[in-house]
Amino acid sequence: MTFSDTYTKRLLSYFLICSSFFIPLTASAQYGDLPPEYYEDSLDGLPKNDLNKEGEVSIPAQIKELKEQLSIDISPETPAPNEDITITIDAFGTDLNRARFTWLVNGTRRLAGIGERVFVYKMGGVGTQNDIRVEIEPISGPTIIRNFSFTPGEVDILWEAKTYTPPFYKGKALFTPEADVLVVALPNLVSSSIKLNPKNAVYNWRFNYRADAAKSGYSKNTYSFSGSIIKKTNVFEVETYDPQNTSVRGKGKISINEQTPDINLYFNHPLLGILFNQTMSNLSLNSSFPEISVTAFPYHQSVSNRFQSSYLWSLNGQTVPIFNNQPTVSLRQSEVPATSNSLRVQTGVVDKLLQVAENQASLTTSAE
Repeated sequence: MTFSDTYTKRLLSYFLICSSFFIPLTASAQYGDLPPEYYEDSLDGLPKNDLNKEGEVSIPAQIKELKEQLSIDISPETPAPNEDITITIDAFGTDLNRARFTWLVNGTRRLAGIGERVFVYKMGGVGTQNDIRVEIEPISGPTIIRNFSFTPGEVDILWEAKTYTPPFYKGKALFTPEADVLVVALPNLVSSSIKLNPKNAVYNWRFNYRADAAKSGYSKNTYSFSGSIIKKTNVFEVETYDPQNTSVRGKGKISINEQTPDINLYFNHPLLGILFNQTMSNLSLNSSFPEISVTAFPYHQSVSNRFQSSYLWSLNGQTVPIFNNQPTVSLRQSEVPATSNSLRVQTGVVDKLLQVAENQASLTTSAE
């Protein structure tokens, strides 16, 4: 048997299976006086219960094949409360535009008609059950039914950077390169009017659009991460659901930008202490203040207190060794040139290459 004969027989086999949907065609009627061995080879591989006594492909076999061919696309797969959902049904090699579709939501018909393969529906609020049913009536054969269930929930995502801020700072500790951050998912899932305990849910985490199976699973509502030396935006996504009822689910997403550490200079008053209400950019030494004390406070570095940071002080571009690694320095009028001066401080963290910051203040001295 030549290659051409083998190819022709295989092609005939595929044609018999795919093109005989609901309208059985015998091999003899379709192909006339072809040799008998063509018919036998074409039917090879079909289960015996898929053939009738005449060797035709039976209607139940075709319907079974259609069910297996159905392609169902749901967008989004995890709808949020009050969000539109789109369900699209296709079948490979089968024209569904002639079939009748009936769409029902919670038992109420919402859409019906020939070729209505696409259904759009708006979800209810948190905890509302949305049972969607589609009935497909082909031009021949029994009805095919598919059911979908959605109980939308919400997921809030919070994050905390393990970086330092001064006392009484009202802002948020920021995420900086090489810093540690903790991300926490707080789901609002309701099943049968009962709010699900966050520790009783399953969490699937994605970091920068890649699934992280190691940090996903039952009760894993936290995600820890360390920043890289490359300053970038980090995207965290989580999908959570009730393991007892997988239709109850929600999703959340958050982007965290890596920021740059900072450092500020404050006046250390001899009686009032450190004045956090105003940063210092201009310093003055005179007869009223022949000596001043300046304190540096770093922001958003990976330390638990400011004494763990390193400090490099310079005056007029010259390093002052006795000031190094001290967050507070004292300047005396007698030790500073009677001209305009520049006081500069640079801070960093051991083993954190990019967690550096610097600031400076102008310094003037006068006899008054």
